[in-house]
Amino acid sequence: MGPHISPKGWHPWDEKANVHPEQTTRYSEFGSTDLDGKPLDLSHRVKWAHQMTEAEAAELTIANVLGGEDHWDPTAADAKK
Repeated sequence: MGPHISPKGWHPWDEKANVHPEQTTRYSEFGSTDLDGKPLDLSHRVKWAHQMTEAEAAELTIANVLGGEDHWDPTAADAKK
């Protein structure tokens, strides 16, 4: 991630809005690095941010996220037509 990304990991676009993202947003990350590949300092992340385990990150596959009941796979040859 570039230095333009807030160290908090979350930055509301409308500071004046009465927003409670911790109630409506899921913020998770795994293995975040800077542009040189060095691990980020995550100590400033919002308290409700979740650092995924390797096992949790491994579950984020095309089939598990996009597949649904129709088993759609955007990488399949017929999906590229």
